[in-house]
Amino acid sequence: AGPTIDLIALRRDVETVVELTHNSPFAVECASVVAMSVALVLGGHDDQATVVRSLADFANEPRMRESLRQIDALRASTSDPATLIDSV
Repeated sequence: AGPTIDLIALRRDVETVVELTHNSPFAVECASVVAMSVALVLGGHDDQATVVRSLADFANEPRMRESLRQIDALRASTSDPATLIDSV
């Protein structure tokens, strides 16, 4: 795959930027997960299952982690994108 992702620096950088406009730990968590997903894909991780599981492992916030695990379970149970979108 691609280069190693510095998770500490990623979280720190996201927190610095997001706190300028949002005073919410959940907003920081959401932005961190988005940044991590971009870093994974740009790093060559293009397998959906691997990316979603990596994001669930990366997430600190319990609601985010559980949502990502639910997405992974739904993704594994259907190949129909409409079903997945309607379920989330």
